[in-house]
Amino acid sequence: MSEVLTQQNPNLEQANPGLSPESVNSWMKQADGYLDQKFTVYDNGQPKKYVLKDAVNKHVLDDSGNKTGEVLPIVLVESEDGKTSEMNTEDFLVNQGFTDEVFNETSEIGSGDSQDETSETNYDDLFSDDYDKTPHSVERAQVRTPEVKREDVQSSELGLIEVIKRDSNFKLLMDKITSKFDTSSQADMLKKLREDQDTSSEIKDYISLKLEQNLHKMPARIFENSDKNYKNPNYPGYENANKLTSREYTIILAESMINGSFNFDYSKSSPILINSNNEVEVGQHRVAALYSLGFNLDDPWVQENFKIERNNK
Repeated sequence: MSEVLTQQNPNLEQANPGLSPESVNSWMKQADGYLDQKFTVYDNGQPKKYVLKDAVNKHVLDDSGNKTGEVLPIVLVESEDGKTSEMNTEDFLVNQGFTDEVFNETSEIGSGDSQDETSETNYDDLFSDDYDKTPHSVERAQVRTPEVKREDVQSSELGLIEVIKRDSNFKLLMDKITSKFDTSSQADMLKKLREDQDTSSEIKDYISLKLEQNLHKMPARIFENSDKNYKNPNYPGYENANKLTSREYTIILAESMINGSFNFDYSKSSPILINSNNEVEVGQHRVAALYSLGFNLDDPWVQENFKIERNNK
């Protein structure tokens, strides 16, 4: 696959130098935000379009096929004819115009005490054929620590406890997360979940996995995941996310339900409507979020915090 990258993208003014391992690792940590986005590489000056499917660290093997202890960051890409191939992450990023300078600027913004918390570097134009600079990824969803209501935090506390009880793998994830923080209460822990971006990414990754595992039971809009019906979250802390697909929006809703930023008052006043065929007519994303967290609609925590109306006619 590396042969495709022998020629630089002609849209770039000049060839970029190689990236440092720190820059590559930095991108790998946020790679999930770019999955399923289209990009172009050039083979002998001819553009070829691909879709980014995954980014993983691949174990390096010796001549005998044994692991050397080293890993190589790679991306998995899918061509227009449906073939999946590997590509060295550094080659991929250089071809798309990433530089160490870009990553250094981003790092400075993240570490500066006086910087605006909502400042961020937008890489979307490097992946878009028409250079659309509109943010479109779950990773951009949480960019600041939101102001939340005490009642919503209390509801989320109980919901989080229920999820942990039901899902041993999620409990292991939360054990790992909580070991990083010195907290004095459950509410303090939820505040950490809202503040820490790495933690937020881990939780969204897990919710995304559970959503895919339960896709067969998801309402129609989430199952179909049409790119013609984008959602714009209005929950605290997620305002800068827009043009999200139904599954991306579902992941954000599910995370907000267990970190204290979900608007439970709205959910109680705006009912989930289920028709006589047991299909969700209104509130499909909320139902999908609940399913992704392992809840059923008749569970006590759901019944207490969501208004559900059924049409039995």
